[in-house]
Amino acid sequence: MSQNTGADFLTRLAEETSVVLLPGKGFDVQHPSVRVSLANLTEYDYKAIGLAIRKILEEYWQDFEK
Repeated sequence: MSQNTGADFLTRLAEETSVVLLPGKGFDVQHPSVRVSLANLTEYDYKAIGLAIRKILEEYWQDFEK
């Protein structure tokens, strides 16, 4: 099983999908999180971001279960 971190996730998401999220710690959040700005996007964009996030997280989950 490989070790995936929040930074790995953010980097992979940006490289594979051009979706850039920020670590939540920059916004004084106590638990692991990411920050997404939803300003000026279309409904299609919101859906594409959600699908890209879900795809990567599902791959991490599959790797974890091995």
